[in-house]
Amino acid sequence: MKKYGSTVWLLVILALLPLEWYKSALPYLDENFVQHFYSVNGLRMFIHNFFEILTIYLLCLAIQYLVIKNQRGYLIAAISKILLIGQIAFAPISAFYDISIPSISTLKIWFQCANLKICFQRANIYIFPIYKLGFFLAVLCILISIIWDVVSWIQSRKN
Repeated sequence: MKKYGSTVWLLVILALLPLEWYKSALPYLDENFVQHFYSVNGLRMFIHNFFEILTIYLLCLAIQYLVIKNQRGYLIAAISKILLIGQIAFAPISAFYDISIPSISTLKIWFQCANLKICFQRANIYIFPIYKLGFFLAVLCILISIIWDVVSWIQSRKN
């Protein structure tokens, strides 16, 4: 079991997919002009954008399998999981705010960060308020898996 601990923590994420992971920071108006916030669970985000996050997740599992089979490459597995965290952290920006066909004004909003205070204000509006319980639990599972890989790497170096 000690050998498969990191993989088990990665698989726990599948149980978290039905939970709410993200909620839009900016409201939208429905046909009755009532403000609503768009909410997404983990499963919808995993299949968003042609299975982008699911593909990265499956690649992390494949790397983890190769690490267990060969008993080396723990740091590569940890790095791949860090990339997975980055992907699930920034994926809602493309899901909630349509920047696939950016206009000049959208480009100005995102790329005119000469003033650091303005950058933090924009990040506070567009990024930080959107994470929900499912996201934090998934990141926690991935971090535990990373720690497990680093500890396994240290133990393999001692032998």
